[in-house]
Amino acid sequence: EEIGAPDPDLLIILDIPAKEGLLRATGRKGKANLQFENLERLVKVREVYLEIARQDTCPSIIVDAMEPLDDVSLSVYNEITRVIETRSGADSISEK
Repeated sequence: EEIGAPDPDLLIILDIPAKEGLLRATGRKGKANLQFENLERLVKVREVYLEIARQDTCPSIIVDAMEPLDDVSLSVYNEITRVIETRSGADSISEK
């Protein structure tokens, strides 16, 4: 449904298997929110986000969040930098 929101410049999905997500949620300090953090729901939510990325309605990347944190951070940083540089280049061209 259209809500009049602008399209994002980039969609970044930090992807992990649902079982791993549940382990991380229940292993962190505090209690997991069992209303949202149960395996069945996490499987469905993951599929929804992956489908959004497949629809190609905006630039998107799927980052394997099972990789070491430094690798995940670098992947995200590189993609954001690429989008900013691409956008800056387009703005420079349109201003001429």
